[in-house]
Amino acid sequence: MSEDIYWLGLKLIPELNNRLNRALECFGLPENIWKASIEELKRELGLSVDVAERVVRQRNVLCLDRELDKVKRAGVELLTIFDLSYPRLLKEIHSPPPVLFVKGDLIKGYEMAVAIVGSRKASSFGRTLASELAQELSRCGITVVSGVARGIDSAAHRGALKEEGGTVGVLGCGLDIVYPPENKKLYLEITEKGSLISEQPL
Repeated sequence: MSEDIYWLGLKLIPELNNRLNRALECFGLPENIWKASIEELKRELGLSVDVAERVVRQRNVLCLDRELDKVKRAGVELLTIFDLSYPRLLKEIHSPPPVLFVKGDLIKGYEMAVAIVGSRKASSFGRTLASELAQELSRCGITVVSGVARGIDSAAHRGALKEEGGTVGVLGCGLDIVYPPENKKLYLEITEKGSLISEQPL
């Protein structure tokens, strides 16, 4: 099995996903976490007997080959903290996410980035200003990062897409969910000219 299968499996079990950084410290590799016994899960992660048994039950019913195929068919990649293309600046934060789900390529190449976020109920002036600022930053080769939400976020992405710096959309849901639904066209444009990323599996 490839390492991606174990990474994906860990993301699909909430009790492990929520402790992934800690689990990596204890077990070293995703395969070791995935294959840990109930006793090891209790001892190393401090899980109760009930939780450790629930982890093993979930592990036994998951078909990881099918789940990974679903991810690939959606055009999504797994990017782990051990990959050379994992964003350098993201790796420097406290407790960086060990696994990212990515659509598009820009996240693996940007050198400078600025986040623009704001109100979902922005005024017309606010949306115009966010779009113009993002476009100017993108013209200078700076990647604009935002959350693909209504209002300021969407305006910032649209402005950035007009120039070469591109844009990264960071989602709080799986990459198979378009939210808000009216942003479907924007999702597609970001995928083609930038990246959509999430910590959440499909």
